[in-house]
Amino acid sequence: MSWEVVSCWIEGHPGLASWVQAVGSIAAIIFAVCVAGRESRLRRRSEDEAKSEALARAYTTVDDTVRRVGSAFTTADQMCLDRTSMMLINSDLNQAMEHLKEVISSPGVDAKIYGELFVVRTSVEDVVHALNTFAQATERESDLLDLARIAVNQVMASRETLRKMMKSTVQTPQ
Repeated sequence: MSWEVVSCWIEGHPGLASWVQAVGSIAAIIFAVCVAGRESRLRRRSEDEAKSEALARAYTTVDDTVRRVGSAFTTADQMCLDRTSMMLINSDLNQAMEHLKEVISSPGVDAKIYGELFVVRTSVEDVVHALNTFAQATERESDLLDLARIAVNQVMASRETLRKMMKSTVQTPQ
């Protein structure tokens, strides 16, 4: 079949151009919808990965913070607070707060993760304040240690919440 035959056939059907234009328009619309859907899925997958990575960073940081505040509380509870140990505890807990600040500002941190990190950060501040007050007190008041114990328990509760969030993220198909 030559181009002359095709040309004659096209000239013999005057409505063909509008049909070709209609089919082309429909194909362009379908293509645009497919491209937009693909972009949306890729963006959602990227956001989910960022959230998952942020959750893992948050859990790791909070787990380290639990160790740090637990050690500080144990030292205070055993009445081993002197000037040197308080300097070390303050340094250690300040480093934990810096790590928490870094994770809070990292990409992928959503409102739930942020909320747990904020609770941990304020709890660490409470532990620092309670232990410093306890160390400076002339009489060792157990009320101050109770405040520190409450803050340590809040940190551990946040770690558990983050662990559950990680577990539910792993179980949810992407």
